[in-house]
Amino acid sequence: MNKNILSIAVALTLSTVSVSANADQITFLGQINASSCTLASGGPGLVMQLPTISVDDVKAVGAHTGAQTLRIPIECPGATGGEVISVALKPVVGTINGDYVLNNTALVEPAENVGIVILNKNNELVSFVTGTSMLEEVLDETGTIDVLLSATYAKTGVPTAGSVSAVLPFSISYK
Repeated sequence: MNKNILSIAVALTLSTVSVSANADQITFLGQINASSCTLASGGPGLVMQLPTISVDDVKAVGAHTGAQTLRIPIECPGATGGEVISVALKPVVGTINGDYVLNNTALVEPAENVGIVILNKNNELVSFVTGTSMLEEVLDETGTIDVLLSATYAKTGVPTAGSVSAVLPFSISYK
């Protein structure tokens, strides 16, 4: 019997040593906001109508003129103001030409070598080199904000006449 007790004691000691030698931990952190942010327009989504222009007026990337501005009205019920809102622009894989141009996805008589570029509130090109691009603003005391972005056509070669369409998914968050 003493042999069995000794064997059990040795086994427990060895198992304790091997577990503690490789022991580590995971710490989970997070935060819960009062509620999520949504489009104040009720959504779903937004539509931006660009003007009809001549193929001669389509400029190269970075030489944009005549961009149209879109107001993205956001409300965050429960926010008290001062929180940073982020609009993550998330193009679908394969829909970007270079770092800046959303590909034309028009199905009916599409214009060739024409896409759409997005500009931030400072009229700077929004880059999609890392995939997602963020637009950030600070919520006012009512928990609302208008995030502004602009868009215009850009040529990726010799443009032809036709329809232009592009879709840019986005998500809204605040902290």
